[in-house]
Amino acid sequence: MSPVGGIPACLDGRTCTRRYQLDAARTLAATTGHRLHVIECVCPDPIARARLTHAAHVAGNRDFALHQRLKAAAEPLPPPVLRIDTTAPPAACARHALDYLLSPVARTGEESTG
Repeated sequence: MSPVGGIPACLDGRTCTRRYQLDAARTLAATTGHRLHVIECVCPDPIARARLTHAAHVAGNRDFALHQRLKAAAEPLPPPVLRIDTTAPPAACARHALDYLLSPVARTGEESTG
C-alpha cells in the first residue's frame, strides 16, 4: 500500500490481529487507489522458538511465550493472503514475495508456498 506520495508502506509483524483491523487497512488502501498485499511468514513452532531464542531484538519482551500468546489470540487472516514458509531458503522466500507483490493480477484467494 502506498500513500498519495507514492511511497510504499509496510506493516511489519502481526499488526492486525483482528479481522476488522485488516478490513480497515484494506478499506484505506482502496480509498487511496491501492490494494493491500498481505504476506504472512510462517514456520513450525520449534523453528520459531530457536529463532527467538538466538536472535537479539530491540523489544526485550520478544520471546517464544509472547509469540505463542499472540498466535493463539490472533484471528485468521482473511484472503487474499500469501503465506510463505520461512524454512525455505531466504532467496526463495524473497522471490515468491516479490512475484506476489509485482503481479498485475488481482488475487482472489489464498496462496501458500510449499
